[in-house]
Amino acid sequence: YCIFSSTMYGYEHLSLLVMFTFLSYKITPLLFDWIRIYQGQDKLSKFLGAIIMSHIYFNEYILMKT
Repeated sequence: YCIFSSTMYGYEHLSLLVMFTFLSYKITPLLFDWIRIYQGQDKLSKFLGAIIMSHIYFNEYILMKT
């Protein structure tokens, strides 16, 4: 809420958020199926796992600083 209220481009940010949420909603099941098929041993599965882990580590780091 603070981000949307402090900017002049609230509707643009909100539309991007909705667009990326919808895109993620459509792509995520396909990626999960891909990982299940290859059992996490291919490059795409390892890349996706690294992205997920980096987001978790970053969120933990931010929470520890506050």
